[in-house]
Amino acid sequence: MKKYKVAVIGATGMVGQRFMLLLAEHPWFDLSILAASASSAGKTYEEAVGSRWAMTDPIPEKVKGMKVFDAAADRKYIAENVDFAFCAVNMSKAAIVELEESYAKMECPILSNNSANRMKGDVPMIIPEINPGHAEIIPYQRKRLGTNRGFIAAKSNCSIQSYVPALHPLMSFGVEKVCATTYQAISGAGKTFARMPEIVDNIIPYIGGEEEKSEREPMKIWGQIENGVIVPAVLPNITTQCIRVPVSDGHMAAVFVSFQNCPSQEEILELWKNFRSVPQELALPSAPKQFLHYFEEDNRPQTKLDRNLENGMAVSVGRLRKDTQFDYKFVSLSHNTLRGAAGGGVLMAELLTKLGYMIDGYYPFCQRKGDSSMKKPIFRGANVAMVTPFTRDDKINFDLLGDLIELQIAAGTSAITICGTTGEKSTLSDDEHKATLLYAIEKVNGRIPVIAGTGSNDTRYCMQMSKYACSIGADGLLLVTPYYNKTTQAGLIRHYNMIADAVDKPIILYSVPSRTGMGITAETYYELSKHPNINGTKEAAGDLELITQIRRMCGDELNIWSGEDSLIVPILAMGGQGVISVLSNVMPKTVSDICSLWFAGKTSESAALAIETFDLAKALFLETNPIPVKAALNMMGYGVGEPRMPLVSMSEAGTVKLRTVLASHNLLK
Repeated sequence: MKKYKVAVIGATGMVGQRFMLLLAEHPWFDLSILAASASSAGKTYEEAVGSRWAMTDPIPEKVKGMKVFDAAADRKYIAENVDFAFCAVNMSKAAIVELEESYAKMECPILSNNSANRMKGDVPMIIPEINPGHAEIIPYQRKRLGTNRGFIAAKSNCSIQSYVPALHPLMSFGVEKVCATTYQAISGAGKTFARMPEIVDNIIPYIGGEEEKSEREPMKIWGQIENGVIVPAVLPNITTQCIRVPVSDGHMAAVFVSFQNCPSQEEILELWKNFRSVPQELALPSAPKQFLHYFEEDNRPQTKLDRNLENGMAVSVGRLRKDTQFDYKFVSLSHNTLRGAAGGGVLMAELLTKLGYMIDGYYPFCQRKGDSSMKKPIFRGANVAMVTPFTRDDKINFDLLGDLIELQIAAGTSAITICGTTGEKSTLSDDEHKATLLYAIEKVNGRIPVIAGTGSNDTRYCMQMSKYACSIGADGLLLVTPYYNKTTQAGLIRHYNMIADAVDKPIILYSVPSRTGMGITAETYYELSKHPNINGTKEAAGDLELITQIRRMCGDELNIWSGEDSLIVPILAMGGQGVISVLSNVMPKTVSDICSLWFAGKTSESAALAIETFDLAKALFLETNPIPVKAALNMMGYGVGEPRMPLVSMSEAGTVKLRTVLASHNLLK
């Protein structure tokens, strides 16, 4: 993986010092430029910091002799010589806005620890475990700024990191009212005990502007992207008090919460225990393995004992109990300069890097033409790749197919793909293929989109079947890459463009190299995305870096659906529109819920469901698809029959493994 050159603007302050420790040996980022005020410019970092170094660890050797640049006067040089920059400066709000936007406009992405830009509608304020999807606002911000690469992404206020993470997994119960008092360390003010003697043996019940931030910022974090801006959530109602206490590091919160649908204490503890999100799924270097840690002891968490849990990136929770005025109360703790500031900034940078927002050679899709209705997603959410059920005498069982379609619609499935790979199109006669398409379209009767599998390795035949599907009312086409012939990428472009020219319905490309012997490159996707009838792709290569490249190069001109049930959430996190799913045949509501929860902003619950079903998603590919999924449906009592030759029934060993997994999910008849 490429190492990204990064700058720290505001390198000599308290948060800047923490950045020095976190970035000196970072596996992805090369700390290349340090910048601060004019008074520090031209000095070595060690000279500029002098006696103000406040960390318990010494200044990293790599950093000591680095020259400090003037953050304002040298901005052009800095922007041209790094891939992106962290910003943690002590300036007026107007000066920070001007500084950060100037860097962004010079195509240098800014990861900001400052509050000046946080509440702008197109600036994502990201807690990576909670709202990673807000990164999708960045193309809109770039359009406003007139940039290709440059943007600003902000860290939230450190105070809310002490209680919002603990509330987030509980949002599905309708968090209605929150009262939180935060007890905030002096490092949050950039102070040490030596530089703030008035705090010794004292508590100061006021921190300027902090309570307003603590009440407003969570609403943006829980908000939704609408029409190019982040619209804050309406609930919960939050009131806070923020108090400075004589502690060096670590913000603690005493939290009271009421719900619309009150959970049990056991349910809350289980959600905290199992909470995982995108940073954990992507194994980002700074992500804690367990984001939320619950302590059973009555006297935990304690600031001194627990603030450094998982390198200061975890949140500690304790003392959950019923309350007389609210439903529950608890205490939570986070490290304010690690999770709450520099560490959270580095984790946000890792997330945006993994999602592709720092990649060189960005294609300015937000400035491209073609806002055609054909480019709007044909569906969002779960699309089932339907099996084709056969009778014992190897005829298509249309009655059962109708029952399976009704089952999918009742479960909330967003669309149906008929006669795809899972539907064994390659062993259907032309008459069977046409009859199955027609039956499914008439059965669905416009209730949800029907995508017709009409792909072939014969371009002319593919064109004929695609025209037929359009003529009988298919809502879209799924076209697998030509198999066996193994054409070139240039051949793929010509193949797909010829078919797209011949039809008037949106096309979903389908890349599954394990089945066809070839995939579609990011560059080919970019060329194909220019055609107004090419709507998106079902990507089943299992390559998240490729997904990143596609998103960066094609943006909203090419929708992406996961072609692998085990990668639904990571692809949703990269801006995917959902999944074309084999697993939906067996667990339609669950797969639908994974997607709908994600789009509702309940990312942790979406990820939890995906983790819960991971074993079954993998078990359905123990042998060649659709052998396992048909075996599973038969075990569940649906009687879909055996796959057609040359596919054969599932092996005895595979059957035992599959049955065990189905039993663990209570799916056996």
